[in-house]
Amino acid sequence: MKKMLSQTISEARSFVADVLDFVFPRHCTVCGERLQKDEQFLCADCLLHLPRTGLASAEGNEIEQLFWGRVDIRRAMSFFRYHSASNYHRILMDLKFHGKPEIGIFMGRLMARELAGTKIFDGVDVIVPVPLAKSRLKKRGYNQSEMIARGISEITGLQIDTRSVVRTKANVSQIGKGRQQRQENVEGIFSLADSDALKGKHVLVVDDVLTTGATTISLISEIQKVCDAKCSVLTMAVASN
Repeated sequence: MKKMLSQTISEARSFVADVLDFVFPRHCTVCGERLQKDEQFLCADCLLHLPRTGLASAEGNEIEQLFWGRVDIRRAMSFFRYHSASNYHRILMDLKFHGKPEIGIFMGRLMARELAGTKIFDGVDVIVPVPLAKSRLKKRGYNQSEMIARGISEITGLQIDTRSVVRTKANVSQIGKGRQQRQENVEGIFSLADSDALKGKHVLVVDDVLTTGATTISLISEIQKVCDAKCSVLTMAVASN
């Protein structure tokens, strides 16, 4: 009886999903084509051709080099390459500016599944998503980096800490600034609300997109200035020329 009831409920849900998909068709974030029933956010073709960096197992990779001589990190990598002229930049636009936090969770899950077995998660104790300033969080309604972290957490089981590091002020936009200007723009924008929570931990800092690394460096500097913690970095995207 329970098996029959479960099957009936499953069939009913499938029917409702089919009806909703017919009335409100879903489209690929990247190419705009209609998604198949088993696809989410990205169609199979766009998912296949996502410009992955492939840097997970490369020690001393180009992402890690951004941090050399600036902060002490264990590992660092970005999942895919971002270019404003590419249709794949729509992933970031939808996540940050079009009110679609679910795509961040989806991408976090995708990253965690594909990076399972690589060294990026080795020894990590906790995930710290890069915090947003209160004004931006209020305007957006969510922290896009936290959404990515949630997806990673769902697959890896790693805990997320959104309380120990806080953003004390909103910096002006980094667009159009050089490396030195970007670093100066983010100095002192983070503080630790609870240093004991991260003491002795291996922290995985998660962000949406990496450019010069200035914001991430500022965050890691604050963590390591106050407490003895190891840090690694994982971002969804890295800006390419």
